[in-house]
Amino acid sequence: DALPIWHAVDLSCSLAAVVSYEPLCMAGLLTGGFRLLQGLGGLSRCHSVASSPICSAVRWFTNNTGSGSRPKRPLTAYVRYVQEQQPVFKKQYPDVRMVDLTKYIALSWKQLPDSEKQPYQIAAEKGRQAYKEELNAYTAQLSGAQIGAMKEAMRQRRDKRKKMRKKREIGRA
Repeated sequence: DALPIWHAVDLSCSLAAVVSYEPLCMAGLLTGGFRLLQGLGGLSRCHSVASSPICSAVRWFTNNTGSGSRPKRPLTAYVRYVQEQQPVFKKQYPDVRMVDLTKYIALSWKQLPDSEKQPYQIAAEKGRQAYKEELNAYTAQLSGAQIGAMKEAMRQRRDKRKKMRKKREIGRA
């Protein structure tokens, strides 16, 4: 009922912009809207509606789906513990804000003896090993140009972070 109506417009320069006249919902993307968007091609470089949630969602799908996507980094032992404990703490303290729940969970992690942390650390180590294998397989199938493009993108992100840090430091002074 609340699925958006999709209209494809501005197909110039092989870039497609998609405009919705109803609120965007992920259900619409997942139930066929994405197939339409994907069929249009070039949506990960969508310029004409770059700040819209449509392009953000399409960019997420194009970067995070498919067998050719870069493997995700593994979860640390602490993050695994947090994921396991959040529902427990939320049920125990339903009126407490998530920020405070996270503080309680962090405190409980610090107080946890090493013997109880060990299962999380073992799972994290297994995840790291699997990630290394997946990453090696992924990088082995990349061409030299793709590796160069990835390195350039990483350099640009690093430079952007440096500029933002410098800007924040100037703002504090």
